[in-house]
Amino acid sequence: MIERNIVKETDNARTKVVKRRVSILVIYLLVIAFLTIFVMNIAPAIATGINDFVRNLPAYLEKSQAYVSNAIAIFNSDLAKTVQNDLSGVIASVYEWFSGQTDVSKVGDVVTTAVSGSAKTVIRLVFGVVVSIYFLYGKEKFALHLKRLVYALFQTERADTIMEYARATNKIFFDFLISKLVQAFVIFILGLCILIPFKVPLAPLISLLLALTNMIPYIGPWLGGIPSVVLAFLYAPVKGLVVLLFIIGMQIIDNLFIGP
Repeated sequence: MIERNIVKETDNARTKVVKRRVSILVIYLLVIAFLTIFVMNIAPAIATGINDFVRNLPAYLEKSQAYVSNAIAIFNSDLAKTVQNDLSGVIASVYEWFSGQTDVSKVGDVVTTAVSGSAKTVIRLVFGVVVSIYFLYGKEKFALHLKRLVYALFQTERADTIMEYARATNKIFFDFLISKLVQAFVIFILGLCILIPFKVPLAPLISLLLALTNMIPYIGPWLGGIPSVVLAFLYAPVKGLVVLLFIIGMQIIDNLFIGP
C-alpha cells in the first residue's frame, strides 16, 4: 500500500528500488513501534494482573464457593450442603494441583526450559525477519520464477488454469487473513475500552484472548469466551456477568457490522 502511493509511472528503475527499500523500512518501523507500545503498556498490565490473580486465587475460589452455596440455599438447603461439599473437594484438588505446579524444586527446570525456549524464539524471529525482508524486496522475481516453472512443467492451457487458481487463492486467503487481523484489533480495543472502566480483572489479558481466539472460525468465540467468563467469575460473579454480556454484544456487532 505504501509503495503504491509513492511510486510513480515516470520513476526509473533505480528510483523504484529506492522507494521499495523505503517502503519496507517504514513497514518494519511501524511493526517495531506497535510491539514497543504493546510491551511497554499492555504486557506489564497483563503480567501484573496474572500475578495478582495467582496470589489471590485461594480467596477467589472460596468466595465463588460461598456465592454458589448461598444462591442454591435459597431454593434447597440440602442441595446447597451437597454442592458445598463437592465444591470443597474441587477446591482442594485445585490447591493440590497449584501447589505441585509451584513446587520450588521445579523452578530450575522451568527456568532452564524458558531460557532455552527464548533462545529458540529469538533465533526464529531473526531468521523470519531476514527471510521476510528478502521476499518483500524481490517478490516479483520469485513470482516470475514460479510462473516459468509452472509453464515449463505443464501445457499452456493447464498452466493458465493453475495460475488463475493461484491468483484467486492468493486473493482469497490474503483478504481473509487481513480481515481477521482487523477484526481482532478492533475487538482488542473494544475490550480495553469497555472492560477496564468496569474494573474487570485481567481486562487486557481477556481482551487479547478474545481477540486472538476470534480469528479461529466457528469455535474461536467459545475457546476464548468460556475461560474469560470463568476467570472474571472467580474474581466476582458480577464481573463474570459483565464479561459475558460484553462477549454477546461483541459477537453481535462483529457478525453484523465488523465482519461484513
